Amino acid sequence: MPSELYDATMLYGCEANILDESGNIDLSIEKQEKLDIIIGSLHDPVVEIGKSLEIYTKMFLKAMDNPNLHILGHIGNPKLPIYE
Repeated sequence: MPSELYDATMLYGCEANILDESGNIDLSIEKQEKLDIIIGSLHDPVVEIGKSLEIYTKMFLKAMDNPNLHILGHIGNPKLPIYE
């Protein structure tokens, strides 16, 4: 897709899954570097594993070390232990 379309600047991105305590996301570095915006989120399959709130916090903090990740998504997932 073009970076300019109908006099508008187009930004391309995705929402990626934060997978582990190292903050890895489910998108290769090569694909990350081609996107303008990446949102990193914890989704139910990871949250339902049953880790502690401290581990989920570490996952978010480590994900923020990734220079290709720009936004954290829905950090208030109702299945996180803080809501129990």
